[in-house]
Amino acid sequence: MDSLKFLITSESESRASEPVQTAVMNMIKDYPDQAKKNMHTVRVRVPVSVAMVLKHEPCLISLAVEGFYDRDIDSMKFAAKMEKFLEKGREEELVCVCVKLSRAMYAQLVQQTFRAPKVYPELPSRDHREEYAEAELGLKIACGMEMMYQQRKRDGVEGKGSTWEAFKQSLEKSGYFQGLLPGSSEYQRLMQNAQEYYRNTSLYSKSSDLMNAPVRRIDEILALPYSVDEFNGQELPPSDDDSWLYNGEEELNSALMERQKEMELYDLKHKGKGKEKRGQDTGSNADEFDPSDLAKSMRAFVDMVSSFEGAEAPEDRSE
Repeated sequence: MDSLKFLITSESESRASEPVQTAVMNMIKDYPDQAKKNMHTVRVRVPVSVAMVLKHEPCLISLAVEGFYDRDIDSMKFAAKMEKFLEKGREEELVCVCVKLSRAMYAQLVQQTFRAPKVYPELPSRDHREEYAEAELGLKIACGMEMMYQQRKRDGVEGKGSTWEAFKQSLEKSGYFQGLLPGSSEYQRLMQNAQEYYRNTSLYSKSSDLMNAPVRRIDEILALPYSVDEFNGQELPPSDDDSWLYNGEEELNSALMERQKEMELYDLKHKGKGKEKRGQDTGSNADEFDPSDLAKSMRAFVDMVSSFEGAEAPEDRSE
C-alpha cells in the first residue's frame, strides 16, 4: 500500500526502462483470454452436501483440490471418516454437477490414483466409463473438501498455519530452543510457553479467523435446507475436452523455444560485460553456467524416451 501511495503522489518519473516494460507486456499481453483458456469445466458426481457447498461457493473448489493434492497421513484420517460431508455414510446419494477449475487443478485431480474410503458411497461400474469418471473425480473433490474442512477447523483452534510456522522459525533462528532436541522435556516446555505467548498475540486471532473463514462458510451453507431434488433433473453442459492434458507437446516445445530465445538474448547482451569482468577477476571459473543451456537441457530431457526404470537425463549435459 505504501508503494502504491508513493507511485501516485511522487512527482519523479517512476516508469521502468523499456526492456522491463517489454518483459512485463509479454507476460500479460494475452490476458484475459489466456486466463479463460486456462479454465476447465467438468461434470462430477459428488455427495449432495458437497454439491450444496459448490453451488453457493464455487471458489471453494480450489481449497478442496489443494486439500486433496497436499494430503498426508493425518489428513487422510479425516477422509476415512467423512464426518462432515457424509452424515448418512454409504447411503448418501451422489448428484451430478458442473465445476469450473483451472487446468492445473484438473490435472492434479486426474493424474493421481485414489481409493475410496470404506464409508464412501459405491461408485458406478467401470463398464460405464463416463459415469465412473465423473464419480471418481467427485470422490477426490469430496475427500479433499473433507480434509480441508477438518484440517482448517483443527488448525484454527490450535492456532497453527503459516503464521505460526513463521513465528516458530523466528524463534529457532534467534536460538530460543537453545539447540535442544525436539521432543525432549525442556524443548516441550519451551514450545508450550511459545504457543501460549503466540495465542495471546493479535497475529493468532487474525490467523485463526483466516483459517476458520471457509469452515464457518461451509457450516452456514449446510445449515440451510437442501435435498437431492435440487440437483436431479438439471440440464448440464458436457465436460470440456481434456486432450490438452495428453497432447501438449507442441505447446510445451513452443514455450521452451520462447524461453530459450529470451535466455540467448540475455546472454548476448551480458557476454561482453562478463568477459570484461572475467578479465579483471583472475580467480573466476572459466566454465560458467550458460542460461540458454537450461532450455536446451529441458528440451532434450522431454525428448528422451523413458524406460521402466524412469526417464533418463541427456548424456551430454554438463556435470
